[in-house]
Amino acid sequence: MNTIALRRKLLALSLSAIFLLALFVPKGVRAGFGISPPYVNNTELKRGSIYEQQIVIVRDKPDENLQADLNINVPGAEDWISVDKGMNFVLPAGAKQVPITVKVEVPKYADYQEYKGNITINTKSAKIPQGGTVAIALGAQINIDLKVVKEDIIDFAVRNIKILPTEENRALKLLLSVENTGNILAAPSKATLEIYDFNDHYVATLDNANQLHKIQPYKTEDITAEFATNSLQSGSYWINLKVYSGERIIRESRLSLNVLPYGSLPAERTEQTKKSLLLIVFLLAVFSAFAILLKIWRNHFRPKCILGVCKFISHVFKCRHTQKWLEHWHEKNKSTKKTSKVTVKTIRQTATKPKADAKKKKTNK
Repeated sequence: MNTIALRRKLLALSLSAIFLLALFVPKGVRAGFGISPPYVNNTELKRGSIYEQQIVIVRDKPDENLQADLNINVPGAEDWISVDKGMNFVLPAGAKQVPITVKVEVPKYADYQEYKGNITINTKSAKIPQGGTVAIALGAQINIDLKVVKEDIIDFAVRNIKILPTEENRALKLLLSVENTGNILAAPSKATLEIYDFNDHYVATLDNANQLHKIQPYKTEDITAEFATNSLQSGSYWINLKVYSGERIIRESRLSLNVLPYGSLPAERTEQTKKSLLLIVFLLAVFSAFAILLKIWRNHFRPKCILGVCKFISHVFKCRHTQKWLEHWHEKNKSTKKTSKVTVKTIRQTATKPKADAKKKKTNK
């Protein structure tokens, strides 16, 4: 009796353990199939904004092609949401990771409220199941949490910093990879450099000399910050970089700087130089086109224009002198053309005559 009771307890404990494991396994992971991350969250959307997030579908054993079917269930916002691969696509065999991009396009008339729901991903074998077999379906769920707000939010994240090569008498340029995590078009307000030599002796403090490029919301771009370090001599330095959004520091980094001797780098073409070169090329193209058109007009259209004007004057004013001059000019123009044709023909005959004489002499011999 005790043995039967013990077995029942063990069975109950086993079932409870299985239930708890099934309960606490994340929704994005089931039987070697999952997604990462299992959500699309943005609670700071503005009307008219566009937000994208990449979701990676993961499989442990991609032995065969799987047909993936998606279903969007977000009341009030289903028309805003799309997937780059469409609602039906194939997970190819051999691919353990398949990225998809979920895109949210908020209309300009959207209500200021929260929109919640999900995108379900159901997969099944792309092969037609044979008789007597059962097709196993795997699935996952992407939770959606969106909110449209009135407030303008300005915020950034500096993902990477790269110092471009520099030399004496040249401005220092830093390439900043910046993500606009706010909800409006904006740029970091400024960037500052504190420069120290390698013995940590203070040298100078500089602000960026150029206007920082604005970035679309939820996008990451490379922007250039320029600093007038022309007075720095060649050598090695430490720099403390601070990037600001308003009065708040969004990134602070300590970097090493190497200034090369003057002439070590190829000559730099500034934006002004590029614009000047483009202007010169444009003017040359316009001048060439004008010269070609002028030549065409002189050879083909000018005689006809002069003739037409003279005919009009003689017809309106009935001027006999104009008519006589017109007839004389017309005959002269014809004779000039004939003379030019005869001259060309004579030149050609003269050029070919020695060759013909030489051929005759050879035949006579």
